[in-house]
Amino acid sequence: MSKDIALNIDTGDLAIRAQDLCLVEKIDYIEQKLIIRLRFFFSEWFLDNTLGVKYVESIFVKNPDLDLVESLLKATILETPGVVSLVSFSLDLSTTRELTVTFKANTDYGIITFNEVVP
Repeated sequence: MSKDIALNIDTGDLAIRAQDLCLVEKIDYIEQKLIIRLRFFFSEWFLDNTLGVKYVESIFVKNPDLDLVESLLKATILETPGVVSLVSFSLDLSTTRELTVTFKANTDYGIITFNEVVP
């Protein structure tokens, strides 16, 4: 069973309750990993610059190829440990160039529903 230190998803800070670190496990662990992976820019981490989503190169461009964006994000989701399959997936690129990703993923512990504006 995998565990991780819990993060405040809104701020990215460590989640602390009663002056103690919190842990996440099972479905919450997988959900937190998905959020971290989808917010992680390609080449952002100096110890391994092959990790991350290619936002700058493929998504933050004028008239992005939505099929490419979809394949990049789906690959990131499906490569996350604990994710078994995608039940549904959709992208919405607004006129203000805000990209919203909505999906349901089947995991080792059940279904995760995700709806978030990606960086």
